[in-house]
Amino acid sequence: MKKITSLFLAAVMLFTATFAMPSAMSAASAPKATSITKLSSNVRGFTVKWKKVYGASYQVQYGTKKNLKNAKKVNVKAGKTSRKVTKLRARKKYYVRVRTYKNGKYGKWSKVKSVTTKRKRKKSGGKTKHTGSVVYITPTGKKYHYSKACAGRNAIKKNLSEVKGSYGPCKKCAC
Repeated sequence: MKKITSLFLAAVMLFTATFAMPSAMSAASAPKATSITKLSSNVRGFTVKWKKVYGASYQVQYGTKKNLKNAKKVNVKAGKTSRKVTKLRARKKYYVRVRTYKNGKYGKWSKVKSVTTKRKRKKSGGKTKHTGSVVYITPTGKKYHYSKACAGRNAIKKNLSEVKGSYGPCKKCAC
């Protein structure tokens, strides 16, 4: 009885090894998961960096909701470990995560991290003090302007020392 049982088990193991196992062995498993190492904000965008997983490509997902529903996905080629995402809204909080993929199999998502995008800075940085002595006066106005564009096309060019007592500064362009 023991011989028959052991013989039967050996036949089942041989059958399983020859017919059932090759398909399981040939199927590639999902690649190892990755994690975000650095997430930095840019002007109207962000840059995300992650740990490298050998031979795998990556998928970056980002959106404004923490659960990342209706979020956008960007694919990144194998060998790259960072991605710059642009053309986003300024001063908006975005949630980001990354995962690996290889041969149609996907790894687990990384932990979700957040970043707030920066706004584009103005070149002048707000109101500036003008040291030039040339100002522009509108023919009908009572204000002086440092910018000819602010004064209008019929502006009269004068020296600042002549104008200071009789005219007031423009609130838009003068300090």
